[in-house]
Amino acid sequence: MRGRTAPLAVLLLAALLAPAGAAARDTDGDGLRDAFERRMGLTSPRLADSDGDGIVDSAEDEDDDELGALGEQRFGTDPARADSDGDGILDGREDHDGDGRPNAFQQHARRVPPDVRPSLATAADDISKYGRRCGVHSGKDEVDRCRFGDRDSDTSVVLMGDSKALMYLPPMIDVAEAEGWRLETMIKGRCTPVLGTMPRYQRLFDDGASCRSWRRAAFREMRQDPPDLIVLTFSDDYTLVDRRNRKVTGEQKVRALRQGMAATMAELPATSQVVLLEDAPKQTQNPAGCLRRDPSDMSACVTRRVPAAARQVEMALQEAVEAGGGAYRTLEASICPYKPCPLVQGDVLVYRDQGHLTVTFTRRLTPALRAELAPLLPTPPEDAPKLEAPSADSSPPVPSSPAAQPSPTMQPSTSPSPSEPGEVEA
Repeated sequence: MRGRTAPLAVLLLAALLAPAGAAARDTDGDGLRDAFERRMGLTSPRLADSDGDGIVDSAEDEDDDELGALGEQRFGTDPARADSDGDGILDGREDHDGDGRPNAFQQHARRVPPDVRPSLATAADDISKYGRRCGVHSGKDEVDRCRFGDRDSDTSVVLMGDSKALMYLPPMIDVAEAEGWRLETMIKGRCTPVLGTMPRYQRLFDDGASCRSWRRAAFREMRQDPPDLIVLTFSDDYTLVDRRNRKVTGEQKVRALRQGMAATMAELPATSQVVLLEDAPKQTQNPAGCLRRDPSDMSACVTRRVPAAARQVEMALQEAVEAGGGAYRTLEASICPYKPCPLVQGDVLVYRDQGHLTVTFTRRLTPALRAELAPLLPTPPEDAPKLEAPSADSSPPVPSSPAAQPSPTMQPSTSPSPSEPGEVEA
């Protein structure tokens, strides 16, 4: 959204002269005063998400100055000009009150909204309701599937991964329904699709046997009946161990993930479009727990985002996927519309723990997810519905037919792989 804005001095004068009641009014409840939205002309005072992109107006950063619109309102800067006073310093890097902290951090120095959803006390339980039915848990290796969307569709999509796949399942269901796709899930907790690597938890639980068997069985099923699109998503920060249970760290971990992802790409059906959906940005502490301890100042709980150039694991995974003919997509711009990543957007809590998003927030990612995935497949019919961020996790799962289920004793594929059976050698 771009629009005409008045000079900064005029805006400040108008704010001073406005009646108190009118100045404080926020009709759409997005955190931005109606008067501010009308003056700036970038957003509507009657719509909390004026452009329907899933990002509440107060979290939009139109000028890429590291301030959300709520921060611009707070500091009296122009949301359409990255350097409002023309001094060569981005508005987010200015120090408005001279306390040594830049505006980008100071914009978080406010109370948690009293009506935040989910509440801080219930955030840990704000997860997808499909976990019990659509996920395979510790010690199990059968490929249980759930089906969503149009079961008779000619376009088939598989969502495969760990708890991060379960995290993104609600918006995936919304996209599948809007695009007319048949969506199936292949989800196992704490087990990634990356061959030749093993999270420490799986190694300690059963020497990694069930995880290894599950992903091989999943790959075999997809080769037997190739879907049009395979969406992979998983946590990229597991503690990995080798066959002697020694931690795999640093460059060795990066190399193992790159090689393992390349092996995974080689195992997937060549006729399927494969996309790796980047893991959500991580927090250094549990935001909900931190905010519960002191809800008066959210700035004490934010995490500085590691620069993209320093994210070696993410770069290694992207390189391997793209080298194998796949695509790499991220929702970072919607999760972190400005830096540091906001813990609350509007009245919605973003994180339920250090690495997982609340299901309430993930539903807001539906438009962004559709924009990333839909172009990878044929164009839907002209009467396909326009999709906006939903408000509830309501779509019921439809289990796959028994005929489609693999035997619990199905053995892993015998196709050659550089690291399987067994894991990374130290």
